Amino acid sequence: MTDPSAGAPPAPELDEPDAEPRARISARSVAVWSARASGGIVGVAIAVVVAIAALFVTPPSWSVAPPVVVVQPEPATQVLVCPGPLLRLADDSGQNASQATPVGTAPQVDFLAESGRLTTSAIAQSDAGIGGSSLAPRLGLVVPVDGEAPVVAGVQSSRIPANQGGGIVGYAATSCEQPALRSWIIGGSTQLGRTSILTIVNPSSVEAVVDLDLRGQLGAIDAVGLTGIVVPAGSQRVVPVSGFSLEQRAPVIGVRSTGGNVAVFLQQSIIRTLTPGGVDLIGAQDPSPALVIPGIAVAGETALAGINTTPADQDDTMPTLRLFAPSGRATTATVALVPTGSTLADALGNPRTVEASAPTDAHADAQPTEPEAESFTVELAAGAVSETPIERVAPGDYTIVVTASEPLVGAVRASVATPAGTDFAWYSPAGALGDRAALPAPRAPQVVLALANPTAEDRSVTLAGPDGDAVVKVPAGETVLTELEPGEDYSLSGIAGLRAAVRAGGDGFVAQFPLQPPAALAKPVRVHV
Repeated sequence: MTDPSAGAPPAPELDEPDAEPRARISARSVAVWSARASGGIVGVAIAVVVAIAALFVTPPSWSVAPPVVVVQPEPATQVLVCPGPLLRLADDSGQNASQATPVGTAPQVDFLAESGRLTTSAIAQSDAGIGGSSLAPRLGLVVPVDGEAPVVAGVQSSRIPANQGGGIVGYAATSCEQPALRSWIIGGSTQLGRTSILTIVNPSSVEAVVDLDLRGQLGAIDAVGLTGIVVPAGSQRVVPVSGFSLEQRAPVIGVRSTGGNVAVFLQQSIIRTLTPGGVDLIGAQDPSPALVIPGIAVAGETALAGINTTPADQDDTMPTLRLFAPSGRATTATVALVPTGSTLADALGNPRTVEASAPTDAHADAQPTEPEAESFTVELAAGAVSETPIERVAPGDYTIVVTASEPLVGAVRASVATPAGTDFAWYSPAGALGDRAALPAPRAPQVVLALANPTAEDRSVTLAGPDGDAVVKVPAGETVLTELEPGEDYSLSGIAGLRAAVRAGGDGFVAQFPLQPPAALAKPVRVHV
């Protein structure tokens, strides 16, 4: 075996005298090395600076907006549903609280179609036993003619004189509604002396199965019977809200239908011990992050005139704002209180914070002698109803604008004095109108049209009525009130984007309803190509 190291030169020892000496480092070498090192460090530093700067410098960008085409859908048949007569939960003898019975005068229903062919009919079945009669909920059906989208409206008004309603006295008016699969009702109460009745009308030819989402100030209310309510085709169901929960001060009801579209209304009546407190009909609404409620009449302290009850039973005579966010998320709502003659800008100065709570005894506080514009914020808890008293408000006419980051439903309750007690109205938000609208004025001693302009431009509205055309100037951010002739037909044009509501009553009675925006299949649609 051979040695692998044989023939290899021996490794030199480190301390051998003949080992090659290490090179000397000259001054020139140091200078060259330093220059190279410095250059490298500077280069790295420049690279770092450039990289950091890139984080803060926005590079140029280019974007192209997709083309937008405005499409006018093929006009569809429009259906309007009126609620039918005012009801009480008793039979003709005053017994059997499970039976709904019509009270007061027969409903006065007026339809107006500026275009299209109008036919009317009555609901065939009703829990109140009035199906197919002159008292039954009325339907207005408008078929397009010559491809023109129908411009149609319907109005119903009812009155319960003293000694005709089993203790209920008052006046109610509402617009006839377009049926829908989903909607919200805000208003009512199930406290002692307060009765709330939900009516569901199915005008379609197919059965509807309805689920209710009942909310209160503490959140969702779970009760037997809220789901699976069968509403046969061409019928009206009457549902007492107290059957689900008693002593609910501020209920809100969500309605979801499977099958046929339904129209929903809420009737509330008040009896304070033995003193009538009024009656009202409340229509449905859709959630929106901006609510405009025009034409609110605040009577101030006179709302208590003639009431012979304890102060604890009077707290729902004061103006009160009720809000709810259907998304289930907490939000902050900004509320602008704008009297007639002021602008929305006047109200949005320095909002104050108001806690949503049960009303206090605000009637004892000194009220302003002149209406003032102001704003305040309200915190809405997740999934719960908020009710906020509007305290120390001078008598006058107001528009309330509510904005939030979440879609809301809301309404304002306000009262007026009657010789026998009070009447009240739930003032509902008005949606953005199209360029034209029809309006049959309800039959009442006094009818007032409130036109609110939430835009930044002055507007001129043409109001055509029995005395010809009139031009109504509506400045930016303001609300203008115009008296109408009761029972007459009107048409409005130049109103795109405006909000409008009708207040009717007189002689100590009051009601309010918003003008309905165009139906979904009657207004233009923006299509992004």
